[in-house]
Amino acid sequence: MRYLLLAALLAATPATAEPLRLQLKWLPQTQFAGYYVAEAKGFYESAGLEVEIIPGGVDFDPAERLAAGKADISIEWFPAAMTAREGGLELVNVAQPYAKSGFALTCLKSKVHDALALKGAKIAIWGAGNEYPALALLSAVGLTPSDVTLVEQNGPASSFLKDDAADCVSTMSYNEAREVTGAGFVSSDLTIIDAPALGTSLLDDGLYVEAGRLADPSFAANVQAFVDASMQGWVWAQKNPEEAAKIVVDLANLDPTSLSEQTQMLEEVSALLGQTSAMDEASFAAASELLFQAGLISSMPDYTTIVPEIVGN
Repeated sequence: MRYLLLAALLAATPATAEPLRLQLKWLPQTQFAGYYVAEAKGFYESAGLEVEIIPGGVDFDPAERLAAGKADISIEWFPAAMTAREGGLELVNVAQPYAKSGFALTCLKSKVHDALALKGAKIAIWGAGNEYPALALLSAVGLTPSDVTLVEQNGPASSFLKDDAADCVSTMSYNEAREVTGAGFVSSDLTIIDAPALGTSLLDDGLYVEAGRLADPSFAANVQAFVDASMQGWVWAQKNPEEAAKIVVDLANLDPTSLSEQTQMLEEVSALLGQTSAMDEASFAAASELLFQAGLISSMPDYTTIVPEIVGN
């Protein structure tokens, strides 16, 4: 049934598709390489799409951009999307390129030697819906926010460790974790409390749209075409990391001297990507349970509601 519906939707795609606006979750970098590659290599054009890639930034809420009609598709983390749903915005996941989470708490070993030593620690966390991975990790080891001192992480992660502003900082493997080691910290200085290793992977960088818009067959077909072309971009980026990094640097007007750094970032990102665009149902259930047990959502979401059949995963 799914594939018959998909075929009908694809057949309904107009010759000249309406432009699609993709809202990034953060500033342009190779975290989003698949989308920049799909644009540069003409994968979107071949799919009959005209895609505008919109940068994010500090305290930037991709879900709010959808709600305000300023984007058609947004890149969002699963916990932020689920809490937005509880706030009344009916987001659905149309693809989940990132199959694993890159989140970890990176701690000074002199202050925190393992996850069980987090009680009483000063922990730097992000805001704007990006705090949930840290809160879920605390819950997984039997702690609540009141068991620690939470500090707003609004600058380079390494500065919080150097200035004794925090014992642990929030890091992504492809970004802040590399920034910390680049600032002079070595592995023997650090305790890495890795979310996936603790079973607290909360599904990073999924593609979300408003559910109601999928009732329009033309929009639904365009979203499917976007997902397919984007996954083609991700496959190409994984096979050609240096060229893909250069595409991002060129299209996003990044400092050319950052090419090596962007290539390294993409190699870290590649370790998190899945083999298909579909959100894995077991991963969905595990992430939902974590959010529910941590008190971050009030009820368990339903997979078939969040991952609609309209997308031929």
